[in-house]
Amino acid sequence: GAGRASSFGAMAALIASLNCKSKAAAAATPGAFATDACFFSRGAHTYAVPASLHEENRANLLERLRDHPPGLCVFAGGVDRVREDTDHEELFRQESYFQYLFGVAEPGWVGTIELPSGKAVLFAPELAPEYAVWMGKIATRE
Repeated sequence: GAGRASSFGAMAALIASLNCKSKAAAAATPGAFATDACFFSRGAHTYAVPASLHEENRANLLERLRDHPPGLCVFAGGVDRVREDTDHEELFRQESYFQYLFGVAEPGWVGTIELPSGKAVLFAPELAPEYAVWMGKIATRE
C-alpha cells in the first residue's frame, strides 16, 4: 500500500524535476523511456508522448468534476486473461480510460484520484516470484 504510493510519488517528483521543455529525441532502442525520461515511446518508429500528458488528462477530469462533492475516485486497470485449461495468454490491452489518466500499460494496476485536490495514487500489482521465470526480472518498488 504505502510503499507503492511512495514509489509512484518519487517517480512523479522525478518527472516533475526534469526539464521537459525540449522536443523528444528519436529513440534508438526499444523501451518506454529509452532515450528521454520526458517522453514515453515504444521505440524508434513510434510517436513520443510527453510524460506530462496523463497529468493534463487528470486535470481535465478534475475540471469536469469541479462541482462534485469531495471524495475518492477509484479506477481499476485491465487484468490478464488466460483461456481455461490452457497456457495461452490472451493479448493484453489496457483499459482506455486507465491508459488515458495514468499512462500505465501493464495489467493489474489500480489508481485513485482525490477530489477536489486531484492527488493521484497508483497501486502496483503484487507479482509472484514465478512471474520472473516467464517474464524476466521483477522490478522492485524502489
